Amino acid sequence: MPLSMQVKLLRALQDGEIEPIGSTKSISVDVRIIAATNRPLENMIEEKRFREDLFYRINVVPFSVPPLRERAEDLTLLIAYFIGKVTNRLGKRIAGIEKNVMEILQSYSWPGNIRELENVIEAAVHLTKGEQVTLDSLPDYLQTQTAMYRFNNKKLKDIMEETEKWVLMQSLERNKDDKVLVGRELGISRSTLYEKLNKYGLL
Repeated sequence: MPLSMQVKLLRALQDGEIEPIGSTKSISVDVRIIAATNRPLENMIEEKRFREDLFYRINVVPFSVPPLRERAEDLTLLIAYFIGKVTNRLGKRIAGIEKNVMEILQSYSWPGNIRELENVIEAAVHLTKGEQVTLDSLPDYLQTQTAMYRFNNKKLKDIMEETEKWVLMQSLERNKDDKVLVGRELGISRSTLYEKLNKYGLL
């Protein structure tokens, strides 16, 4: 957040006033702020990139959320939630996950946190033919223990792109390169499908 914006936010919190865009008059507001960050604000204060007075104003009831790798007990609930979310959108029925697949998901370190988990589950639901998510529905990097950690030093964007490319390749192979069937299976439009195929050099 730019320092100029931090000043405006601080004023809104301290004085309960904001100045709408295009106006020269302030109006009163009564709000509560819930703020989240994945950056070390204390360090940013020392580097003069975050205002100390704003930090203490918003840091009233702080709590931290550990990374997913430290919350193995949450995985089962999160996986069930994401399966339900995707199946409702696609109109598919998935009853659960095979035991060996769940063990792999629970032992993985999830460097991409929640977004990576959601992306993997969505890909698996797309590729699952029966009512159970099986091992061959997972991306290649999750299918073997030896390959499980090869993405640890990669950025989330790279992980998600590799997973998306893998899903497209699997669907193309399964549907014998029939683009209509691939688009229908993955629930995406023809233009979106061709855009992604071109992006990954699969045309």
